[in-house]
Amino acid sequence: MNEHIEPLKDALAQNGSFDPEKAKKVTAEVVSGFHARLQKTERLMWIYLILCTAVILYAFYKFEASTSTKSMIGFGILLLATYETTILMKLWYWIVNNKISVLKEIKLLQLEKLEGTAALRNSSVTDLIHSAKTPWRGLPRWERSIWFVSLIAIAIGVSIFSSLQYLLPLTLKSYVTLEADGSGESVEKISYTYAGAVPRTSETELEHSPTATSRWIDKQGRELAYDVSDVNGQKKYAIHLIEPVMPGEQISYTQISDDPKAATKNDDIWTYQGEHARGCDKNIYSDVVQLPPDAEIISVDPKPDNQYVSTGPKPDIQFTYFGRPTLSFKASRGFNETFKFTIKYRLPKEAAP
Repeated sequence: MNEHIEPLKDALAQNGSFDPEKAKKVTAEVVSGFHARLQKTERLMWIYLILCTAVILYAFYKFEASTSTKSMIGFGILLLATYETTILMKLWYWIVNNKISVLKEIKLLQLEKLEGTAALRNSSVTDLIHSAKTPWRGLPRWERSIWFVSLIAIAIGVSIFSSLQYLLPLTLKSYVTLEADGSGESVEKISYTYAGAVPRTSETELEHSPTATSRWIDKQGRELAYDVSDVNGQKKYAIHLIEPVMPGEQISYTQISDDPKAATKNDDIWTYQGEHARGCDKNIYSDVVQLPPDAEIISVDPKPDNQYVSTGPKPDIQFTYFGRPTLSFKASRGFNETFKFTIKYRLPKEAAP
């Protein structure tokens, strides 16, 4: 700001006369210059604060979802380093703020010294100098409000983006093979990403059919131990995982069920019902049902339309595999929403039990 002092001195006496307008202009330039620097400093502080907030939230979510010690340490260091940076940023802001305030006061003292000359005793210049001594805010209230709202919006956006990683869907692929006597074998492959806060050591399954028996194997083909209890006439299985599953890791296992009464017979019409209901926010189901050889399909409820649908479990594929009529169903359901379909078929007389 030294460049303003000489013009101000020139304004005090040019050819023995005082130019108040020029003095007032130079004084205003000095004040506005410090004001602009203070605004620039605060804008930089807001930008850096928004960036640090985004990094902190992302690092926190990734730290919570870490599946290995290496990634946990890495995101933990990033989280701590960014947090410490916000502290240094606060110190930097106040140091620069104080520096600008001190420089402003020094310049005002220089102006007051010049004001002490008789030529500079002009009310307009004097008022401007004394008004500059009053505290001011770096940014206007409306701009500061915009920065604050932006900070909140970025924080919410990063939180939603990071948390979406926990909302990965559950996928269930079921393969059912029905025999001529109504018995059937079901193989269900279940997979989802665990989003809990502590390691998971067990799974819970309900068996809707009272005549079915089930067993479970993990993705390495190892048999899983389980405990069974009765809940409202249904079998409840507590399946013990061989290895604890950490938050963010994938849980995958296969349920193999044998049911001597998978299909029921009324006169000469056999009926098979498939049903699923899972507790994830999004559940993607895929069922393949193989009927007994040479079975005649009477009806499918809902009717087939050979299209992938998410509103009804309609078969998108219908074909014959090794003489077995086969139906493939696909559907998507929400939390505890039921996925259900019914197949009615008739067997040739020579194949009927």
